[in-house]
Amino acid sequence: CYGVQNLKNRSTGDKIAIARQRKIDFIDLVKAANYEKEDVNYDDVALDGKVREWNNVKELILKLPALKKVALTRKTLRNIPNMSNEILKIEKICKERNIDFACLVTPSRFCNDKKVKEYKDFLKI
Repeated sequence: CYGVQNLKNRSTGDKIAIARQRKIDFIDLVKAANYEKEDVNYDDVALDGKVREWNNVKELILKLPALKKVALTRKTLRNIPNMSNEILKIEKICKERNIDFACLVTPSRFCNDKKVKEYKDFLKI
């Protein structure tokens, strides 16, 4: 993508530099969560009930007048009512500001041609 070789094995610094060069940024939806030492389940259904604080993505969107696209690495909103509520707020502000919005499957666990196409189609690259 973007005429850049696969970044999978590149350093974090290289990835950040390329993202900045391409004006791409990332933010986590969850700012803080309450986990105990013995908690080992970090999936979204478990996390949904442990969120202590959300990042204010809406405020960030409002501060970025040139923002063109917002993508969340999420394919379904099932069984995560709190996250769903936050995501729907983000989608609403994007629609109001004519910003392209999509929920895409995260490429971090495994990547395949279908995922690459989905990202390229959304990013129009």
